[in-house]
Amino acid sequence: MIKGRLKKLLDGERIFWLGLAVVMLSFIPYLILGTGSYVTYYEQLDWGLPTYIYQAKYLFSGSDFIPEFLNGAGKLTMVAPAPAYVLAFRVLPTFSAYLFILFFQEIVSYIGMYLLLGRFVSNEIVKVLVSLTFAFLPVIPVLGLSIMGVPFAAWAIWNLYEGKKLRTSFFCIVLFTACSSLVLGGFALLMVWVVMIFFVLLRKRKANPLFFISFGVVTLEYLVLNARLILQMLGIGDGYVSHRAGMELEAEAFWSYFKYILLNNDNAATDLHRYWMPIVIVTACLSLFRYRRAKEEERHQARQLLSVILFLLCLYAFATFWNIEPIIALREKLGGIGSFQATRVIWLTPTCWYLALAISADYWLCHIHILKKWLWIPAYLGLCAAFLFVLKNNQIKENVQLLRNPEYHVITYENYYAIDLMDQIEEYIRAEFGLDMEEYRVISLGIDPSAALAHGFYCMDGYSNNYDLEYKNLFRTFIAPELDRNEYIRSYYDDWGNHVYLFTAELTTYVNVEKGSFWFNDLQIDTAAIKEAGCDFIISAAYVVNAEEENMELLATFETEESYYRLYLYQIG
Repeated sequence: MIKGRLKKLLDGERIFWLGLAVVMLSFIPYLILGTGSYVTYYEQLDWGLPTYIYQAKYLFSGSDFIPEFLNGAGKLTMVAPAPAYVLAFRVLPTFSAYLFILFFQEIVSYIGMYLLLGRFVSNEIVKVLVSLTFAFLPVIPVLGLSIMGVPFAAWAIWNLYEGKKLRTSFFCIVLFTACSSLVLGGFALLMVWVVMIFFVLLRKRKANPLFFISFGVVTLEYLVLNARLILQMLGIGDGYVSHRAGMELEAEAFWSYFKYILLNNDNAATDLHRYWMPIVIVTACLSLFRYRRAKEEERHQARQLLSVILFLLCLYAFATFWNIEPIIALREKLGGIGSFQATRVIWLTPTCWYLALAISADYWLCHIHILKKWLWIPAYLGLCAAFLFVLKNNQIKENVQLLRNPEYHVITYENYYAIDLMDQIEEYIRAEFGLDMEEYRVISLGIDPSAALAHGFYCMDGYSNNYDLEYKNLFRTFIAPELDRNEYIRSYYDDWGNHVYLFTAELTTYVNVEKGSFWFNDLQIDTAAIKEAGCDFIISAAYVVNAEEENMELLATFETEESYYRLYLYQIG
């Protein structure tokens, strides 16, 4: 009786709109807190947002040059993961644009997963709960739809194959392409699409012509949006030699790496699936055990679940093979192309894991009749628990804590970028030296360079996954004394090098130093080389005890009661 009333209340479209309302309500903390919100800074505040800021700033400049970044660098050093998102940063303030893409990602991922599950799952509550859980995965929005938009794209491609909702589906797949990256996951979707086309042609199945045409359109769209990057990777044109050509590729042992990515995925594609993987495995085993005696409907759902699991294993196997010794040896001979991270095929796996979870839940609810009278209670509660667990790992949790307790200790958006302190530094230099920002260069120490870059300072340092190898070698001279003191930071910079930062042995790696928590006792950087390269000022988050020995003059100190940092402005003598 209770189940019947609950089903009547939550059946059909009502529960879908209820889930959509939950997504929208999640934005209330951001709207209240504004720039005082917590925003995950990994790959986001340190890299993603500055990339969009400057791609938007110079979108229609007609120039291929970004003077503020790495002492002046080409646009290829700051390639936006989602080209269409650049428009949002063009017309909106930075934080508002960020909220827009965050909102867009969660809405698209929720609706996309719901639509995709409609092809596999009959239970509306399961569809909505799994779609909500997927929508709140802690995947950063600056990556575009390369991860969270996969269900949306898969639904559209399936419709194109069957000849259903052609206009809507074609628009959706073109939109997905504009909001995703070819090298950050889009290539994986194209690979799967090619396999689909191969089997369609091999088995001589009928497919709507738009299925093939759309593949051509999407491929062309990706090629146009990434033309200069592709040409650079192929060594064509006047582009610079990327620092990726100097990366040291490290081989992995097959089974240990396979086990690691099977349980953890990629850092960017964190989906927390390891916590409900046992449910999927148990359901698959049960479906195999019951298969012979099962009715066709149950067999069909069992085949669907096993197919998803097999597809997952293929993705993980491909990613593992890409990093084994023989493949690494081959990739090292290919220069910059060899550094391409094809392991990102596993960016498709979050969609597959949540599809498998939904099918598993639906299987138990629909086909295990002995337990049917009471199973729906633990099944729904389990899915609710999964949703709450994901929500706990989402940055929304930190913002709810900030609303409850303004003293909650976390680095907020405005604190990370030190907005008020950067304003003060700009005004100080203008007042004392009569210089505008384009007339001098700064370098950061103990604070992420993205803070100065987001403010508009012309920076010597920054985070880029594709910049000039020559500049990497030049910057190395700045920090060579420190690299010689610590093998970890030497290897980190020489063998990888995406972080072009003032690394120091005392901090080991780059750290955002909270005010009063640390000072440099024995800083050893080549200030003469930094000065010769054109840099005038060092913005440090820690006091430098031996500044005079390093030919650095302390000009002023900046902090506020609310600021995370105490910033020291040094002039290089």
